[in-house]
Amino acid sequence: MKRTLLSLLLLWLCVRTAVAVGIARASGSGSLPPCVVECTSQSLLLGDCDASDTVCRCTNKNLNTMISLCLMEKCYIADSIAAAQSWAQECDRPHDNHHESLRAAIVAGGIAGVLIVILRILSRRYTLRRFWWDDWSHIIAGVLMIPLIVFSNLCVNDGMGYHLYDINFSSVSQATQLFMWYYLCQIFWLVVIYFIKMSILFLYLRIFPEIRLFRNCVIATMVFTTVAIIIIVPMDIWQCVPVHAIWDLKREDARCLNISGVAYASAGVNIATEIAVLILPLPLLRRLRTGIAQKVGLYALFGCGILVIGIASARVSTLSNVEAIHDPTYLNAGVFYWTCAETAVAHLCAAAPAIRPLYVKLRDMIRQKRKRTSTSSESDVFSGNSLSNVRNRSIPRLSSQK
Repeated sequence: MKRTLLSLLLLWLCVRTAVAVGIARASGSGSLPPCVVECTSQSLLLGDCDASDTVCRCTNKNLNTMISLCLMEKCYIADSIAAAQSWAQECDRPHDNHHESLRAAIVAGGIAGVLIVILRILSRRYTLRRFWWDDWSHIIAGVLMIPLIVFSNLCVNDGMGYHLYDINFSSVSQATQLFMWYYLCQIFWLVVIYFIKMSILFLYLRIFPEIRLFRNCVIATMVFTTVAIIIIVPMDIWQCVPVHAIWDLKREDARCLNISGVAYASAGVNIATEIAVLILPLPLLRRLRTGIAQKVGLYALFGCGILVIGIASARVSTLSNVEAIHDPTYLNAGVFYWTCAETAVAHLCAAAPAIRPLYVKLRDMIRQKRKRTSTSSESDVFSGNSLSNVRNRSIPRLSSQK
C-alpha cells in the first residue's frame, strides 16, 4: 500500500514537472515567476487543456478563472501582471481601450453635476433668498462630488480603461493605487446618490406638508433609504478584513465578502428606492391646479426620473464584471460609464424645480431688456422722422425767398 502511494506521488510530481516545462516552452519564455508556473500547472492538471495546446489555454474561461484565483492567492501583484503581459503576447490579445472616452465621461458627468448644484445655490440665493433641507442635502451631494471626481480621474490616470496587460506600470504601488481609487469611488458614489434622493424626498415634504398619508409614505421611504445606506456602506468599506487587502490583492490572511453579491444588493436597493421616489407623488399630480406649462414641466421631471431608473437598470448588467479577476481594468469601464450618466441625470432631476425660478427670473429680465431696447429704438426712429419733416418743410421756404 505504501509503495502504491509512493508510486502515485512520484507519478504526480513527474506529471507536474512535465506540465511546468511545457508551460515554459509554450510561453516562449523561461522567465515566468515560479508561483505563476505553479498556478498554471495546478490549473492545467485540474482542467481539460494540454500544456502544449495554446488555443485551449488561451480560450478556456474556466481554466483562466482557476489560474487567476490561484495567482491572487499565491502570487504578488507584480508576478500576476508579468504573467498577464506574457500571456497577452502569446495569445494575441486585443489592444483596444476605453481610456480617453472614460476620462471624457468622468469629466463631463462630474462638471455637469457640480454645475447643476451651483445653479441651484444661485437660484436660491438670488430669487427666494433662503435654503431648505432639500437644498442642503443637494449641496452636500455636490460637495461630495468633488472627491468622487478626483478619485475617478486618479483611477483613470493609473490605467483604468486599458487592458491590464497593456498598462505600463511604473511600480507595484501604481497598480495597488489604481484599485484603491476604484474602491474609494464606489463608497463616495453610494453616499452622493443617497443625498440626492434625500434632497428629492425633502422637497416632497416641503411641497405637500398637509397631506398626512403622503407625508408618512415619504418619511417611511426616507427611513428605509437611510437604513439601507447605513448597512451597505459599511459592507462596502469592510468588504475585506484587513481593508487594504481590497487593493493590494495579496489575500493570504484576508477574509472577504462576495464583492459581486454586495454590488448586486446595492444596485437592487438603489433601483427600489429610485422607483419609490418616482411613484410617490404621482397620485397628487392630478390634484394640482397649475397651468399647462407647469404640468408639462412636472411630467418632464418625472420623465427624467424614469430615465434615471433606466440607466440604473442598464448599470446592473455591467456589475457582473465587478469581481473580474483576469482583466478588471478593462471590463469595469462599463460600470464607470453608466455610473457617470446616472449621477449626472439624478443631479438634474433633483435640482430642476429649484433652478426653475432662476430661469424664469433671467427670462423675464431678458424680455424686459429687449422691450426697453425696442421702445428706445422706436423713439429714436420717431424723433429722426420728425426732424427730417421739419427740415423738408423749411427747405421750400428758403428757396422761395431767393
